[in-house]
Amino acid sequence: TINIYTAEADTTYLSFESDGNGGYAVSANGGPTGEIFIPAKYNGSAGLLPVTSIGVEAFRNRTGLTGINIPNSVTSIGSSAFYYCTSLTDINIPDSVTSIGSQAFYFCSGLTTVTLGNSVSSIESSTFTHCSNLTTINIPDSVTSIGDSAFFYCTNLTDINIPDSVTSIGSRAFYRCTSLTHIFVPSTVTTISAASYSDSPFYQCSSSLVIYTGVANASSVPSGWGTYWYYYEDGKILTVKYGYSRAQYEAEVGISNTSDQSQQALANLISRRNEMKNAIVIEVMIALVIVSAGVVINLATKKKKNEK
Repeated sequence: TINIYTAEADTTYLSFESDGNGGYAVSANGGPTGEIFIPAKYNGSAGLLPVTSIGVEAFRNRTGLTGINIPNSVTSIGSSAFYYCTSLTDINIPDSVTSIGSQAFYFCSGLTTVTLGNSVSSIESSTFTHCSNLTTINIPDSVTSIGDSAFFYCTNLTDINIPDSVTSIGSRAFYRCTSLTHIFVPSTVTTISAASYSDSPFYQCSSSLVIYTGVANASSVPSGWGTYWYYYEDGKILTVKYGYSRAQYEAEVGISNTSDQSQQALANLISRRNEMKNAIVIEVMIALVIVSAGVVINLATKKKKNEK
């Protein structure tokens, strides 16, 4: 069963509370399943207002949730909003969203595709922790920091793009991302938290992971990069290739433009949701035809009785 919620549809399984700033915060009311659509506006106790946020722990532990459509009216996603939504498979975060709270997608183990909008300012701590089926993510140029344990235990993550806008990377940010074989750290990054072996962003990653960086050489590493930033185990370091431009890195590892990949993922997501909408329209039309047929038959029956 797929439950669709739009501005005109049934919102039985959604709850809306005034955010005190001229909008509503949405959360689950009961156990919505399948793929749901959050309305851009809601007519509730405070009147007809835009839905501007997804609340803290809004859909926590809703294991039957497979997809969610977020309208452009939403500007923030609260901490642990989709915590342990294990059946959530993909999500498109629109450009209107500027903030995503910590642990927002914690243990969304079924999540394979994430499209981040171009207004998100940071990836907070543990945002995608234990998203073990996430394979690729393109971080937009609006992001300036990647928090502690942001991609902790994303064991199937094979490709991630860190843009030049990022200036800090937290400890254990890519802990046990064992499928990563290459990553580019731009020279714009001034801080990497790594006060111990186990604090390294790449701790427990594969020994075959190669770090490429725009920093000219080992002696030019910024002072804010912790001593253990390139360790993957106690006393064991990863291969680091210095002095690379992003274009040189992409050419050497043989990857295509990550933004193109992100756009393709988004196009596939939109196409699938359009197909769902069309299917719903067809079902409604069929229902109307059935109802109309029933009315005609009922009238015909009454006519016959009157003739008798």
